[in-house]
Order: sequence, then structure tokens, then C-alpha cells
Amino acid sequence: MDSDERQWRKRATGLTQHLVFRIEKARNELVFGGSNDNPIERPKEGCLKINCDASMVKDNPIAGIAMAGQDSNGQIINGSNRQLCVGPIEVAEAMAFKDTCSIISHKNWPQVFIESDCK
Repeated sequence: MDSDERQWRKRATGLTQHLVFRIEKARNELVFGGSNDNPIERPKEGCLKINCDASMVKDNPIAGIAMAGQDSNGQIINGSNRQLCVGPIEVAEAMAFKDTCSIISHKNWPQVFIESDCK
């Protein structure tokens, strides 16, 4: 892989992470119906907050899972997304949570809050 391709991939990854965060924010604004202008609150100083989620189309076993993390300044610090073949949506939500926990453990981040809308 040459330098241009690495740079493009790094930029694409950053844009994807930002997009995931903005989609989650817009979804929460819609779901919470304006009860809070910004339902995605920043974590307190010295902490990180990770939002994770999963999505599936009915009668399709392919799920998309994603996570986006932010620091107390509201800056995106990490994110990931992937597709996987699973059964019910509950399995996809659990996989999103598991992947999030794995990233937190791998990065050795202290004081992390995980937020998800899984039911």
C-alpha cells in the first residue's frame, strides 16, 4: 500500500467515524422529540464516552454495527464499523457492545462510559 492510499484510508476512516456520530446524534434528536437540544451529552472531564449501535434490515441476516467515542471536549477519539451475518437484532446489538468493550480493553482507556439504545 503506497502513501497516497494510506492517507486516503486514514481520511475515509475519520469521515466515517464523524458520520456515525452525527447520525447517532440526529437519531437521538428525532427519538427524544426535542426534549433536549443535544441528548448526546459530553462525558465529564477526564472520561470518555462510547456510543455503540447495530442496525438490520428486516428479513436480512446482514447487520451493521458501529461505535464512536468522544472525549470531554466533544472530539471524536475513535470509531469503528463493520458488517456481519447474524440472526436476530439482539445478537447484533450484543456484538456491537462486545466490540466496544474489546476496543476499550485494547486501548487500555480508564473511566469509559458506554451508551447504547439496545433494549
